[in-house]
Amino acid sequence: MLPEDATNKNLIWASSDETVATVEGGVVTPLRQGTAIVTAESEDGAYIDFILIRVCQGIDSVDIIEESVMLEQKGSITLSAKVGPDNADDKTLIWTSSDDTVAEVVGGVVTAKDKAGTIKIKATAIDNPEIFDECEVIVKEPVTAIDIDEHSIALRKGESKTLTAIILPDEATVKAVEPRELEEVNAQIILANTYHCYLRPSPELVAKAGGLH
Repeated sequence: MLPEDATNKNLIWASSDETVATVEGGVVTPLRQGTAIVTAESEDGAYIDFILIRVCQGIDSVDIIEESVMLEQKGSITLSAKVGPDNADDKTLIWTSSDDTVAEVVGGVVTAKDKAGTIKIKATAIDNPEIFDECEVIVKEPVTAIDIDEHSIALRKGESKTLTAIILPDEATVKAVEPRELEEVNAQIILANTYHCYLRPSPELVAKAGGLH
């Protein structure tokens, strides 16, 4: 208030819409999304000033639709995320990768590098770093060789022999079919190797899926 030596410096504060924001002693308290004009008037009514207050609706939830995805090396996928509430003013998300050497993300588009690994992709609300969701991304280790245990055998009519094929490397991610292919053929059982399940997808993801039975 001017001048500094004014005798009466008392102000009357008011809000044009107290359902949007209230004001007391110059302290503005937002209540709901909307706009309100806050005024400061001298007690004698000779002078007045105002400010426009815009109360924004922030993001209160982020939900990445895909919980876990698998990519070939140098492959890519676009993740989808639902932001709440529907009337949030700014629904911008900040996308980050836990390891850019395995896969990077820009605007929800995940691109795998030429390196196998399991990482987390995080989508965070632009206005609140504590509101986020994550998706697991597995970049496959490709099969590099198949080695049959026998390279030459002789069999008589009526005899049989079971051959064993070793797929290399041991940590290759997928050695037979994709999960979607199992769904398409309505597979009722999957014979799982404990060691390979430990490597990928990981004990945590197996437990999250309900375990192996």
